[in-house]
Amino acid sequence: MHHLLLVDDEDIALRGMYDLLLREFKDLAIYKASSGSEAIARLESSRIDIAVIDISMPGMSGLELQKIIVKKWPLCRTLFLTGYDVFEYAKEAIRSGGADYILKLEGDEVVLSALRKNIGILEDEEKKRAELALKLDEAEESGSMYEQLHKFARGGMAAACREYAAANVRYIPGEYYRWAVAVNRLMKQLNLAEEASEKINYSSLFDFNSFSCAEAMHCYISEVTGAIFQILRERGSQNMDRHVAEVNNYICNNLEKDLSIATLADCFHFNPSYLSRMYKKKMGMSMSEYICEQRLKKARQLLSASNCKIKDVAEAAGFSSPSYFTQCFSRAFSISPQEYRVSK
Repeated sequence: MHHLLLVDDEDIALRGMYDLLLREFKDLAIYKASSGSEAIARLESSRIDIAVIDISMPGMSGLELQKIIVKKWPLCRTLFLTGYDVFEYAKEAIRSGGADYILKLEGDEVVLSALRKNIGILEDEEKKRAELALKLDEAEESGSMYEQLHKFARGGMAAACREYAAANVRYIPGEYYRWAVAVNRLMKQLNLAEEASEKINYSSLFDFNSFSCAEAMHCYISEVTGAIFQILRERGSQNMDRHVAEVNNYICNNLEKDLSIATLADCFHFNPSYLSRMYKKKMGMSMSEYICEQRLKKARQLLSASNCKIKDVAEAAGFSSPSYFTQCFSRAFSISPQEYRVSK
């Protein structure tokens, strides 16, 4: 579930927008704040994925608040609400990397459309991070850090990743600085710098003279790349957990429907083979095994709590035929459905 923070110092506007978003976005956790200080307090207790902020507020402007939000939650998307009198001010914020903006008088549908667009961007970014984490885990099995980086680069990642994945940076200032520039660019693109600075001495990135020898330089390179991999794996793992939980929730609520890998992949906008690999990695079983397990669980509940015919139980639990249901049930529990009902 994504978390949205709505900030506006005008009480009527705040309540109206809050009610609108609650009606239109049932799958969002929505918070509201009437000032910058109240919004900052919320940042400490909840992750924020999207912030909708009035750009002109007394005390702390929307732009000032956005900088604080992004520092705390670097992946947060921001949507500024602005009046005509600060329209140019808002455009300048966007040009300098702020986010997106909406004129307050444009109406509800414009706000909703902009939010849907930003939610879509968030979901795309999360999927990319989940795919990246899977690639990193696969690469980690290949041997040394340098070999991992080569495999990572060959896997079709962004150009910045391929630049930074230098296998043999020689102990030459020019080569090292090219690597450092590429790493710095990558960290900025993926908002890694603040997290990485907690794990490595980030200030040494452009200080070639701090290395006493080639071994010291290569140790630092390994330390930096290791920290990057760790952060990306942690981010990607969190996204994979959420995606798998969403798939499982859908499965459990739609057992009687078609739950083929192609159908589920289309439903969640994943490549089928990627979804299958991600699912097995996180669950330790294939998707078909989990589906069968849940269908059998539902069948047992129906057999125990109702007088439905066996064929109706099979259909309600999502099995293609009564005979297939009986076969699966007997194989799993060493007893037929009818025998199970009688025993209860």
